[in-house]
Amino acid sequence: MTVSEESRDDARAEGRSPRITRGIGSLTIQNLATSALGFVFLAVLLRLLPNVDYGVYSAMAVMVGIGSVIAPMGLQYAAAKFLADVDDKIELRSRTRKFIILSLVTSVAASVIFGLFASTLSVYFTKSPVWAEAFVIGALWLFTSSFSSVVQGAVQGLKQYTSLAGMLFVARVVMVALTILGLELTHNLYVSFYSWIIYFVMLILWSARILLVQLPKSRVKTDSHDSLTYLDLLKYFLPLGIAGIFFVLTTEGDLVVVGGDMNPASLGVYNTAVTISNVLNFVLITPLITALLPEASFRIRNNKEISNGLRLAIRFVSLSVLPASLLVAAVSPQLLELFSGGARYQSGSEPLQIIAVFYLFFAVQFVIYSILQAKGHTIQVFLISAVTAGTIFGFSILLVPHFGLLGASVARSISAVVGMAAACYVARDFLHNLDESRFYSKVLISAVVPFVIDWVLTNYVSSKAWTIVPYTVLGGAIFLALLYFLRVLSKEDKEFLYGSLPFFLRHKLPQ
Repeated sequence: MTVSEESRDDARAEGRSPRITRGIGSLTIQNLATSALGFVFLAVLLRLLPNVDYGVYSAMAVMVGIGSVIAPMGLQYAAAKFLADVDDKIELRSRTRKFIILSLVTSVAASVIFGLFASTLSVYFTKSPVWAEAFVIGALWLFTSSFSSVVQGAVQGLKQYTSLAGMLFVARVVMVALTILGLELTHNLYVSFYSWIIYFVMLILWSARILLVQLPKSRVKTDSHDSLTYLDLLKYFLPLGIAGIFFVLTTEGDLVVVGGDMNPASLGVYNTAVTISNVLNFVLITPLITALLPEASFRIRNNKEISNGLRLAIRFVSLSVLPASLLVAAVSPQLLELFSGGARYQSGSEPLQIIAVFYLFFAVQFVIYSILQAKGHTIQVFLISAVTAGTIFGFSILLVPHFGLLGASVARSISAVVGMAAACYVARDFLHNLDESRFYSKVLISAVVPFVIDWVLTNYVSSKAWTIVPYTVLGGAIFLALLYFLRVLSKEDKEFLYGSLPFFLRHKLPQ
C-alpha cells in the first residue's frame, strides 16, 4: 500500500468514526424502549405464574436459547457479513436467497430433533415427564426464533438499522400485550410460549417485507461480481456455527447445570437474576454489535479502521456498561422486588450482584468476539468460545452442588474474566490503538464511587423497590459530575451523546 493510499484510508477512518458513533447512540436509545417492554414481560411472568411454572418457562427459555444458536449455525452472522460487503443489488438478492434456503433447512432439522427429545428434557429439568407437551411447543418456538435470527441478520447486513429497531419494538409491544391479556384471563403457562412464537413470526414477516423492498425482482445479472456459492458459505458459517454452540454454552451453561442439579423453582430464581443482568446486553451491547458487525465487514481490508472501531466500542462499553452494571449490583434487592412484587425471588439478590459486578468482562469479550466474526477469523472465535464454555461448565459442575445459586454466579463470573482474557489475546493485533490507561482509570473511579454510595444506601438505609428511582438519579448525577471534573469525555464521546438524542432535539441543538 502506498503512502497516498494509507492517507486516504486514514481520512476515511476519521470520517466514518462519527458515523459509527452516532449510529450506536441512536440504536441504544431506540433499544431502551424495547428493553423496557422486556422488563414488563418479565414482571408479568413473575407476578402471574407460580414459582414452579416460571421454573418450567425458564427451562424452556434456556433450551430454546441454546437451540436458536445451534440451529442457524452462524448463518445470521454470515448474512450480516456477506450482505454488507457488496453493493450490487442482483448479487444481494442471490446471496439473500441462499441464506434463507439454508436457514429453513437447518431450522426445521433442529426443531424436529428438539421435539423428539421433549420427554427427556422434561425429565431433566422438572424431574417428571408431565411437561413433555410444553417442550414439544418449544420446538415451534425454536423454529421461529432460529429462522427469524437469520432474516434479521440479512436486514442488519443491508444496514437497515432503524427499520430493524422499529420492527423489534413493535413486535415486542404486541407480544407483551398478548401475554398480559392471556395470563390475566387464563394464568396458563402456555400463553408465554405462544406469545414468543407470535413475536418471531412478526419479525420474520416484517424482515421479509424489508428485504423485498430493498432488493430488486430482476434476475438478470448486471455486473461482474462473482456469485457467492454455497461452498463459500459452508466454509464460513460451519466453523462459526460450532463456535456459536460453545459461545451460547458460556451464557447458558450454568443455567443448564442448575436446572439439572436443583428444582424448577430454584432455576426460576437464578434465571430471574440472569435475565435482569442481561438487560445490560439488550440495551447497551446489542445496538453496538448491530452497527459494528456490518460496518467492520464492509471495511474488511482496512485493519487500522477496524482497530479504531474496536477502540470506540471498548470506550463505549467502559462509559456505559461499567456504571450501569454496578448500578444493577447496588440495587439488586430492589430490582427483584420490583419485578416479582414481593420477596419470592430475593434469594437471587446475591447472585445478581456477583454477575452484574463482573458484567464488563463479558461485554468486552462479546465486542471482540463480534469483530473477529466480521473479520472471518473463525478459528480464533472457536478458541474463545471453547475456553469460556469449558470454564463455565467446569466451575458450575464443581460449585453448584456445594454452593447452589451463589456457586453458579461465581462460575459465570469466572468464565467472563477468562473469556475476556482469551479474546484480548487472540485479538491482540487490533488492540494497539486503545485509549491510555489514564482514561480507564478515571472511568473506573467515576463508576465505583456512586456504586459504593448506592450500595451503602441499599444495605443500611432502605432496600424498598421505590428507592430505585432516587438511588439511580443520585448515582447517575455523581457519575456525570465525576466525568466532568475528571475531564473524561472526548469529542467522540460528545458526538455519541449528541447522536443519542431524539431526532427532534438533535436538530435544535448546536453540534
